[in-house]
Amino acid sequence: MYLDDDSFLQVPRLLGHLEQQASESLALGFVMETNLDWSGTHICELCDPCEPCRTEQDLQVFCRNFPDMALGGCVMAIQNCRIFDEEKDMYE
Repeated sequence: MYLDDDSFLQVPRLLGHLEQQASESLALGFVMETNLDWSGTHICELCDPCEPCRTEQDLQVFCRNFPDMALGGCVMAIQNCRIFDEEKDMYE
């Protein structure tokens, strides 16, 4: 089973189902926990090197509209929106 990083999973229920299998051939990979509130994400977590992202004028101007959100959080919101319409300008 593969779940994308925007999937929600009820871990106690999953573990209960796995426990019921009682199979030695059952293998489990890894569980990744994604923070659902990315508003505090630092820009350097997304851009390497991060200086070009820090100084991009259009990004700075757009993200000023969201003063409670870190620059990295703003970029994550933009990227999340672009998933649905990749053709649109990033700052529309």
